[in-house]
Amino acid sequence: WTKLPRSLRMRDKRADFVVGSLGGHIVAIGGLGNQPCPLGSVESFSLARRRWEALPAMPTARCSCSSLQAGPRLFVIGGVAQGPSQAVEALCLRDGSEGLVGAVHWSSSLPEAAISMAPFAAEDTHCGSVG
Repeated sequence: WTKLPRSLRMRDKRADFVVGSLGGHIVAIGGLGNQPCPLGSVESFSLARRRWEALPAMPTARCSCSSLQAGPRLFVIGGVAQGPSQAVEALCLRDGSEGLVGAVHWSSSLPEAAISMAPFAAEDTHCGSVG
């Protein structure tokens, strides 16, 4: 393990968040910060640029979620908002995008989910959950 310099730390301090990969970037979503309510903020780490960049906030701020990458989408499922959340939202990468800043948007027109679940993907085009 190596302690990273301050310049490589996330913009927002967060715990109980989800992380995934999208478009070659590491993406940190939601969680708990220094305030009593969950975070909606999203940031990505570019390995090439070696820095964190802010992305559009997720529509439903929450912590204790599950995440699943399927194709050009990173799904954020369930978790806790002000109480248990059934939200299912996807951070979507636009076709042909080089980076993530300005190339992603949120889709929230997805079926609701059970509060506690384990997501899975099949063949990059289908996903589901159990729980």
